[in-house]
Amino acid sequence: MSVLPVDFTAISAQANAQQNIDVEWRVDNELNMDHYELERSSDGGSFQTIANYTPVAPNGGAAVYYHTDI
Repeated sequence: MSVLPVDFTAISAQANAQQNIDVEWRVDNELNMDHYELERSSDGGSFQTIANYTPVAPNGGAAVYYHTDI
């Protein structure tokens, strides 16, 4: 088992008025993170990367990230 270098404090994904998916995640203790990779799956078995995010608080801070999947 590996330990993540971050604590996820909240994750949500909801359809918006345009039927896109708004994704939000909040983290704490973001330490030595390289990047976040968002993936999508239509069948729950195979995934494709849709976005990469560089950490904004990689020295142990807290951060909030947003993505809209069109």
